Amino acid sequence: MAKGFDLGWDNLPAFIGNGSGKSIQSEASAEIKQQAAAEADTASKTKGAEQWELTLQTPMGPQVMIAQINRSGDSFAGTISSGEMAAQEITGKISGNTLTWTLSITKPMSIKLSFEAKVDGDKMTGMVKLGMFGKAALAGKRI
Repeated sequence: MAKGFDLGWDNLPAFIGNGSGKSIQSEASAEIKQQAAAEADTASKTKGAEQWELTLQTPMGPQVMIAQINRSGDSFAGTISSGEMAAQEITGKISGNTLTWTLSITKPMSIKLSFEAKVDGDKMTGMVKLGMFGKAALAGKRI
């Protein structure tokens, strides 16, 4: 055997330690797991179940709602609720980063709301048509 070469398993590149007692292989596995977790976190923010706190700036003052949105391809379904209304089912469309849906409410009066909101990371902004009462700004944050 040549001087300076020890051909034992512990000297193969995949098993050479870094002095911390961990092998390069276990460090690589940990890094891959962290990267996969980060990718899964990003994916969960863009697909599947999401929860949003939405604030609608109405003529009667700000109205806060909680929306549960479950994306599926170019559409979504879920619920939306506030302190003044029970949870209501919603369905809508997705086009790029824009979500659109309608909601009919009965309190404080019967009205159909038409939402159009753009999602940018953990923020949502848009406008809501308030039937014959014009439009109101919409702001939201992922919770």
